[in-house]
Amino acid sequence: MRCADRVLSCGILPSAEAGFGHGGKAALLAVERRVGQREIGCRLALATQRCGVVIDRMLPRLILGVCFLGCASVGLAVERVLRIEAPAEAVADESVAVALVAGTKAGAHEQVGLLHVDVSRDGGGTWEGLRYLDNLGAETRQEFSLKMGPVGSVLVLRARVAFRGGLAGDVDVTGAAIRWHDVWADWLEPTTRRGVIRARERGSVGGL
Repeated sequence: MRCADRVLSCGILPSAEAGFGHGGKAALLAVERRVGQREIGCRLALATQRCGVVIDRMLPRLILGVCFLGCASVGLAVERVLRIEAPAEAVADESVAVALVAGTKAGAHEQVGLLHVDVSRDGGGTWEGLRYLDNLGAETRQEFSLKMGPVGSVLVLRARVAFRGGLAGDVDVTGAAIRWHDVWADWLEPTTRRGVIRARERGSVGGL
């Protein structure tokens, strides 16, 4: 579009009274300045109108995108569990039932990829392996019986799990990537859970 056409489109055609008919240089410069200012105003108005149209067209997409992100964040809140089921106390020199529960609801083939359980009879100084299992499916419950020590002694249990095979990769119960060389190797949280069972006399509080 030519300059004159743009001026016409904004309704600012210069008149003969401005001095075009007489060739007045000063009048011509004044008209050019007025025309330039009005043309700038016309362009700004047109740009504003176009921006309004673009925003109106984009708003539904923006709303849809926000909703999608919100739904995705909710979907990431996957339930994973690692739990030791054991009493706080048990009768000395007798057997006590203990269970370990691990599972994931992430889907997409994620499962309990690795499950390790140890027990210590000297407060954590030395450890004995109870279960070292892999590829147990989405959920597992491991049950076993342990012999308590003398009165005042403790059994310390530790369990760690790695959820594997899903979209998230190798993760712990929080969904974070497992740090194999420190957190996993050193049996640290959140990869690991611990439990303590104290041996008591028969007939004491909670006893038979």
